[in-house]
Amino acid sequence: MLSLCKMNDLGMTRSAEIEMNRLQNNLERMIVLYNNRNEEIRTLQSQVLSLDIELKQKDVLFNELDSKYRTLKLAKSLEANAGDMLEVKGKVNGLVREIDKCIALLNR
Repeated sequence: MLSLCKMNDLGMTRSAEIEMNRLQNNLERMIVLYNNRNEEIRTLQSQVLSLDIELKQKDVLFNELDSKYRTLKLAKSLEANAGDMLEVKGKVNGLVREIDKCIALLNR
């Protein structure tokens, strides 16, 4: 940046010097603001990545717990109806048929 003595050497008027100093100060403030915003952006991007990883971990945990819940629900439904062996046998046969269908689809 031009110093005041150099600006005088260029034959600048006092008002031009004042305007030049004002512009220089504004430019320096804008550079500081720009650097601060860039740092803020980097911090936010880092937070987004961290939250994305956390979300994926929570999704995996949810799927595991959902699978355990379904298994428990099935076990409880079979257990609750143990007195009626025909109904239990029908449920098991239905499950076996579903598994056979899945295997047939996989073999295609």
